[in-house]
Amino acid sequence: MNKIIVTGRMTRPLETRVTPNGDKVSRIVLAVPRPFRVDGKEVCDFLPVIAWKQLSSLIEGKVDKASRLLVEGRMQIRNYEGKDGNQRWAAEIIAERIEMLDRKKRDIAPQETTATAMPQETTNREAEKDNGVKNFDFSALGNTAPF
Repeated sequence: MNKIIVTGRMTRPLETRVTPNGDKVSRIVLAVPRPFRVDGKEVCDFLPVIAWKQLSSLIEGKVDKASRLLVEGRMQIRNYEGKDGNQRWAAEIIAERIEMLDRKKRDIAPQETTATAMPQETTNREAEKDNGVKNFDFSALGNTAPF
């Protein structure tokens, strides 16, 4: 099973482009804090997140630098040839669901704070088939979650 759930803050504005075949794709870099400190300072991992097609359209204009997000998706490792001709590897999270955890923009209605690449009902049924456990709805916790 390839499933990843992370929370963090965006480190820069959303980067969106359209592929040659017309698909919309957005890139986010999330600063995800580690559960420990080094010399009293918070340590973060910077994770690239890719949102495709409908999910990309749903988050466009609703997230910005420093937005706090919960991202659910899968990890993808891809390789490519760098400009110097050397083989390079990149790890990315391919987002299936993105939830905005803060509501800085007052024009976002509560029902618009979660963007999903496929209907959530389908996602839950598939997860139940895979591991027999229902997906946990983090939105029910509001701001009381410890993360």
